[in-house]
This record gives sequence, structure tokens and C-alpha cells, in this order.
Amino acid sequence: ILMDDVQASHEGDPGETLVQQGVRTVLGVPLRLGEKTIGVLLGDNVEASHQIQPLHLKVMEFTGRTLEHLFRREALRQLEKKHLRLDSSLQLARRVQEQIIRDSLPETPDSWSWSALYRPAGEVGGDFYDYCERGSRVDWFIADICGKGVPGALIAGMLKGLLKSLFSLDLSPRQLVLRVNAMLLGELPKGMFL
Repeated sequence: ILMDDVQASHEGDPGETLVQQGVRTVLGVPLRLGEKTIGVLLGDNVEASHQIQPLHLKVMEFTGRTLEHLFRREALRQLEKKHLRLDSSLQLARRVQEQIIRDSLPETPDSWSWSALYRPAGEVGGDFYDYCERGSRVDWFIADICGKGVPGALIAGMLKGLLKSLFSLDLSPRQLVLRVNAMLLGELPKGMFL
């Protein structure tokens, strides 16, 4: 009997079903997954009620340990599937983030040269830079988004879209920051900022 099944299928006394089945002697062995009891393996000597032998207990305990091993393997299998889905999602997030970070740098007069290196702290990150060329002038935008990982990367993607729409307006740095602030106000999760 798995604990979830008992709770889901019996509103009254779970023992009623045992009586209905004609069970007179019950031998129960708990089934555990780590420290948590997840069920009970029940047995009865239907051929000779009230005559449970030590061998019956050994068989039940062995069967219980075998079931616990199978439950652990299944739990590990489910955890591995979840890990693979998460890993796949992180790889996709990393590819998206690589797309929003420019790999080319602006052309500048002979006295200037630019270089950039971006390394997120984890699989993906919330730091971000972009630039806009205006003739011989280059405007840079550098942001450090509060939080790491996927949430920061999502905000960086949103910021990239905002900047693309605002760079064409030829705003001053102050106007650009005020406009970004106004557009993001109320859009970020509580406690997040950039």
C-alpha cells in the first residue's frame, strides 16, 4: 500500500478494506525512500490464518528491501530526466544569450580600439553590454542585472529589445536611462533591478 494511494482512495478507515477481503492476520513491513516512509508492504497467511512464521517475516523484509531499491532507482531515473530537461533549457538559454551579446565591435578612429570579453558566472548571467554607432560617435550601454542565472539572462534579453528600439531615437545618456527606467518600472520581479 503506497501512502499516497491510501490517502487518495480511502475517506474512511483503511482497515475496512482488509476486513472486506477476509484478512485476519496482517504482517506489515514499512517501505522507505530515504528517511520517508512511502508505503507499507502487507502480508497474510491466507492458508493458515494466525500462523505467521519467522520465514514469512524474512520473505516480507527481503521483498520490502527489493521494492525500496526499485523505488530508489525510479526516483533517480526521474531526477536524471529532470536534470536533462534543465540542462537542455540552460543550453538553449546560453545560445540565446550568446545571440544578444555582440561578437563584433564598432569601427573607431585610429586612436581608439575596443575589445570585450563576456563570461557569465554560471551557465548564463545577467551582465550585459551593447553599443550604438552614430557616425564617428559610439554610445556604450553596460548593465549589471541583479541576480544570476536564467532570471538575469531573461532581463538582459528584455533590455536588448528595449535598447534596439531606443538607440534609433538619438537620446542623451540621461534620457536613455530615464526612458529604460520608465519602460522597466513595474515589469521586473520584486527585488530585481539593474
